[in-house]
Amino acid sequence: MFKILLTICLVLVSVNAKPQIKEALSDEAEKVKHTAESAVSEIAGVLEGCKGKTHTLLDSEKDACAVLYDHSHCRDEKIVVNVGYTELSFRDRNDVESVLVKKGCTLTLYDEASNDVNKRGLSYIVSAVGKDAAFGKTLSGHSELESRAESVDCKC
Repeated sequence: MFKILLTICLVLVSVNAKPQIKEALSDEAEKVKHTAESAVSEIAGVLEGCKGKTHTLLDSEKDACAVLYDHSHCRDEKIVVNVGYTELSFRDRNDVESVLVKKGCTLTLYDEASNDVNKRGLSYIVSAVGKDAAFGKTLSGHSELESRAESVDCKC
């Protein structure tokens, strides 16, 4: 779609149009091109996510299971989670945007905190089982509990 719009604008600019029309169309073509390039760059960043990330505690601490981050792409470490159920502190709740899960482990995020697993609400699972290294994931939207997790359960 972008290429079609750009081609139409360039064709119209190249024909014998008034200088004001040529300039306006050329400006619009540049805006469309810039918007498309920005969108492609953002999509590439989302797809890249936390690829290649590692954390020394995941390798060195026996009970360490996952790292929760305050920003996308595993930036701004928030908390290291050990194996088992953890209710996030009031400060950390609803603020997890990406996670890094230790190789061979599975992290389940919940949108409610409760000792009763049936009262933990919605859940989202990030698994590094069968992976060659820790697995990072930038959470995206409501269904992946982006900025909505109140508790987690990690198993290795």
